[in-house]
Amino acid sequence: MSNNLSRKMIEKLQGKLQVDQGQLRALAGKVNKNDFADETKLRQLIKTLVALTGTSISEEKEDKIIQMFRENKVNPNDFQALAKLLK
Repeated sequence: MSNNLSRKMIEKLQGKLQVDQGQLRALAGKVNKNDFADETKLRQLIKTLVALTGTSISEEKEDKIIQMFRENKVNPNDFQALAKLLK
């Protein structure tokens, strides 16, 4: 993932979620834009974020988030919107 996108993601998520900055940077370094188009990778990302925040979401909510990405209702660069969905 580009450093600029990684930095933006970290800043937005850190403000919304209680995640260690080091853990968030490690995750951001493993994600690229194409991962958002791959359902398996997107599900893995969602589960990782959920685990990092110590929260949980239902399978239905996870499916809804995936559907929103498919329909381009969530901007992959807007992790603030994704963070709100995880609450």
